[in-house]
Amino acid sequence: MRYIFLLPFVALFSCQQEREMNTEDFTEDQLDSLANILTFRYGDPVELKGGEILAIPIGNFIDEWRESKKSYEYRSSEMMTDWNLLFYNRLKDSTYLLTEEKMYLAQIQTPSKESNTPDHIFYYTYAKDTDTNDVLNYKDAQQLYISNLDGSHFMQITTDNESLEYIQRSQKQNEIYIKTIIDINNDLQFTSEDLGQWYIYNVADQSAPKPIIDSTIQNKIGKLFLENWMQ
Repeated sequence: MRYIFLLPFVALFSCQQEREMNTEDFTEDQLDSLANILTFRYGDPVELKGGEILAIPIGNFIDEWRESKKSYEYRSSEMMTDWNLLFYNRLKDSTYLLTEEKMYLAQIQTPSKESNTPDHIFYYTYAKDTDTNDVLNYKDAQQLYISNLDGSHFMQITTDNESLEYIQRSQKQNEIYIKTIIDINNDLQFTSEDLGQWYIYNVADQSAPKPIIDSTIQNKIGKLFLENWMQ
């Protein structure tokens, strides 16, 4: 009986491929049935805390059934396939997800044996439609998130009006440097015309990242450039 029910539903699902799909297009029963037959690409498990925790990336299947859309924005986002992380706690025999937020996980950095931040995972994410074009992709701001090794305390570090470039490890324990681009002209884009910034961030106390380049030194740099190089 289950397959008899799914036949008209699959036909409906196929028709939806020609336009943007939304969960509001389906009833609760249809959503449950669809969730049971969807396939995902699971990445290789990463052992954390001596194998106590397993973290498995969940890949994006949407590229396959939205293939007909063929928009430039969507094709450009196809490389950003991981959209969540599945955690398995061996001691508690429990399985759970990192987040229920919509986001791409462009890069996931787990600690090495020599890491100065051994208790945290870093995530380069695209989580906000910062250019307000209703498409979440690489043109939006990239943001830094962190969590504990078991996925708990998952939180955003960089702000919405700046885009993460990369992080660099400090020689000090539990500290990192964060490089961002700040959208100073408010055009919702992050280019060479915007302001670069470096921060120091302590993952242990989790206070706000401290900017290294404050307004005073920025003004001094600007004046020095005008005096020496704009004559």
